[in-house]
Amino acid sequence: YVNCTEIDGVARLVSDLTVVCYNSQWWSSFPLWLAAFLVYPVGIPMMLFVSLWQNKTRLREHRIQQKLGFLYGTYRRSVWWFEIYDMITKFFLTGLILVLSANYQPVFGLLVVLAYMVLLLTMDPILRSVDNTLQKYSLNDLLLLILHGHVVRIENYYEAANLSLSI
Repeated sequence: YVNCTEIDGVARLVSDLTVVCYNSQWWSSFPLWLAAFLVYPVGIPMMLFVSLWQNKTRLREHRIQQKLGFLYGTYRRSVWWFEIYDMITKFFLTGLILVLSANYQPVFGLLVVLAYMVLLLTMDPILRSVDNTLQKYSLNDLLLLILHGHVVRIENYYEAANLSLSI
């Protein structure tokens, strides 16, 4: 909703070019977008993290496991917070990346995936080793997908500019 580009002197929303940015209609719906942005991708993970943080010394109690166990049950005890990190990473890769300029999206995506991969490789947070391995393969695939998309985008840029690119 905030990624606008100028076309023929008019700022338009990149995801829907029929929407004109920065006019009265756009500004009237901006508070709704901002509220949704703050509640879902920021508020929910923060609320869940606070719940875990407040109960981190009691995570073995049956009542807490029933209430919050879905958030930490698949991870080692020392990384009780990892599901929240996973949520935030997914939000970065599926939501926040869209508000960035197309030039920065691949770099941002690569940095987010690499940070997640480093954490996964150094902490081995998931209890079942097969799940850890699967997560590592998935991250490798995602990394290669982002790199491939960036290379294709660069090739298209060079073709459009009638320049040669040797890879």
